[in-house]
Parts: sequence; C-alpha cells; structure tokens
Amino acid sequence: MHEEAEAHLFIHCTISSSIWHLTKCNVNLSSDLNFESWLKLNYKDDTTSHLGIPHNCLFIYTLWHLWIARNDCTFNSKTPSPKIIAKKAISSAAELFYIATNTTLGPPNLPITMSVKWNPPQCEIIRDHNCNWISGFSAFVGQGSTLKAELWAISVGINLASSLNCTHLWVKTDSLVAFNLLRNSSVSNMHDYYNLISYCRLAFRSFSSFQVSHYFREGNTCADNLAKHGLLTRCSFTTHHRLPPFPKTHFLADSMGVAFERSITRCLFPDLICNDYCNNRELRR
Repeated sequence: MHEEAEAHLFIHCTISSSIWHLTKCNVNLSSDLNFESWLKLNYKDDTTSHLGIPHNCLFIYTLWHLWIARNDCTFNSKTPSPKIIAKKAISSAAELFYIATNTTLGPPNLPITMSVKWNPPQCEIIRDHNCNWISGFSAFVGQGSTLKAELWAISVGINLASSLNCTHLWVKTDSLVAFNLLRNSSVSNMHDYYNLISYCRLAFRSFSSFQVSHYFREGNTCADNLAKHGLLTRCSFTTHHRLPPFPKTHFLADSMGVAFERSITRCLFPDLICNDYCNNRELRR
C-alpha cells in the first residue's frame, strides 16, 4: 500500500476523520507530516486522553479497529459504522489500561506447590485410624461419566462399611462435584444422578455418626489406584478383604505419612494449609 493510500485510509478519509472525532483522541488530522512520522508522533505521546486513557493507547486501538473495519468492508462487504468502530476502540483501550494499571487486583494467580498426604480418620471404609487395611473393592461400572463412577463407588462403599458393622463412617472423595451434591439437601429430582445421591444421603443415617470430606487426589491415592484398576482391567465387582498387590505401594506410602506435591492457584485458597482445607470442607452428623 502506498503512503498516500495509508494516509487516506487512517487520516483523511471521511469515515476515519469521523471516528477520530468520536473517540476524542487528540490527533492532528491536518498535519503536514508524512504517515510514518505521524504514527511515531502519536504512539510516543503518553499524555492523558479521553476517559483518562493515555493518548498512545487509544490511538493504537483506534488504528487497529479502523483496519479491521476496512477489511470487513473490503472482504465481507460490511458497511462501516463510525459510532460502533469508535466504541470498540475506546472499549479495548480502556480495558487494557485498566488491567495494566489496576493495583487492587493483587499479584498474578501464579501456581504454588503444596504437599498433600493421607490423614487417618476415626473410622474409615477400608482403613482404620492406624492405617490398617480392613476391606476394599474394585469394579468396572460400564459406560458413564466420572461423576457417576464416583457416586456409585461411594454408595457401594457405604454398603460395604455397613456389612462390616461400622458405626462411625468417614467418606473421603476427590470429586468436589460429588462432595457438593452429597451435602446439598435441595438437589433437584430431575438431576441425572438424583437416585444415587438420595440413596447415599439416606444410607448415611444408618450410622451413629458420619462425615464426608473433599480431599485432593494426592491425599487419596490408594482409593484412586483401586478405581484405576477396575477401569483398566474391566473386572467385575471384587471385594478385597486383604491388601491386594497393586495398591500396596500407595498404601504403604500413606501409612508412612509420605506427602505428594500438587500445584494449585493461590487465589483459590489464600490461607491454605492442606489439613485445614480438607477438614473444613465436610458434611457431618
């Protein structure tokens, strides 16, 4: 594109002139400068312009939206609207300026690494408070979502605990969705898994006390390993009254208090201490 065409497109065109006036960007449309010098003069100008936005910021975004409108007109036969183009330019410039200068947003939400480990409960489905194996199960439940598998596993675990004459129950799940559904007493009967959710909530009442907690997967690796075994082997329902070989490493790591690292976003848990976080997200009786 020749310099004369660029100057016409961005400066002297009737539509362009109208847009510059609408954005209230303080550009000199009658300058004798060539196009390149005119560009440099304006993008180096950081004085305050419309709405407190720096002149160069508003100037650059107006150029950008002028170019987009020109392409829409040329290739898509869209008639340019000066008011819409000016509004888009001001909006883009204001958004960038706010994000770049707002100090109340705090530091970026950079990931931090925390240590997560299994913590002994007062009574648990497959382990006691000393981390001794009591019982466990694995199975392939067929097609469906991970939420369905999690809720199904919880319901089976409740039945297993009941058959072992447990009176106090602590269920740990690494599914925050399942945890929230179980503690929400107003789940709609139109929910896909309403029957499973209702069954679990009703079954909890058969225990003298119960507790449901959300735990990170790294603090629940033994149960996660049992679930993966059922998925990968597609085995039928199997109860493990003795510790099977495939989760043994994870089970021993839990008994020794081994912690695993997990990256999280600081803004989600500003005062995070793993045990406090886990133990405060609970459903109890």
